[in-house]
Amino acid sequence: MGDDADPRAQSTSLSEAEELVLDQLRRTERISRSEAAALLGLEPVEASRLLRAMVDKGRLEMRGAKRGAHYVVAE
Repeated sequence: MGDDADPRAQSTSLSEAEELVLDQLRRTERISRSEAAALLGLEPVEASRLLRAMVDKGRLEMRGAKRGAHYVVAE
């Protein structure tokens, strides 16, 4: 049974994934859902959940809508 099958594996690596997203944002200033998915090796729906959670925590802001949506560090 791999790490993807264990829900605890995803929850313990959440802060690590958040840090990777924030590190990328320090370099590029914005990130899309598909860029986050590629960076983290996640499916786009999983990347969406992570990015939404980071918005809910006040770490990111979503700008734009639909295909033009991207995320930036919250001010």
